Amino acid sequence: MSINYNADVIVVGCGPSGTAAAISCAQRGLKVIVIEGERFPRDRPGETLHPGIEPLLQKLGVAEKFNKAGFLRHEGNWVQWEGNRHFVPFGSDKSGKWLGFQAWRADFDAILLHRAISLGVDVRQPCRALRPIVTHNRVSGVVTSDGELRSLFLIDATGRRQWLAQK
Repeated sequence: MSINYNADVIVVGCGPSGTAAAISCAQRGLKVIVIEGERFPRDRPGETLHPGIEPLLQKLGVAEKFNKAGFLRHEGNWVQWEGNRHFVPFGSDKSGKWLGFQAWRADFDAILLHRAISLGVDVRQPCRALRPIVTHNRVSGVVTSDGELRSLFLIDATGRRQWLAQK
């Protein structure tokens, strides 16, 4: 029996991790569908990002837009252990101090989503993932609120919801 695939990869969840996975797959020439139950922009708090994210932003092709977004930059974090509150800087090198980002989540999501779409990723919002399709003991797709989708690979990027594990 031959399966007709809608995509090489289906990503369930369109937050930063799901969109980054979709971008990475699309950059490698894979056909990608992203399923997200909510329409963007979503009401989410900001993201505090370590400066170590910058190489990933470069790899995803969004560093320039990210730097132009006007996100606040910061030199480290205030931490408190056993009652002692102190500042921990990120560090520095010959080019200067490393700076993290305080990114407004709606803008962060939009930058990644626009990049994914520019690479041909098929983003379906709102579209709920209802249950996985299993063929020969292998996940081969997902039943969604818009119908069945088949793929060679499925990525669960729902975070703490752990959609696939709970199904």
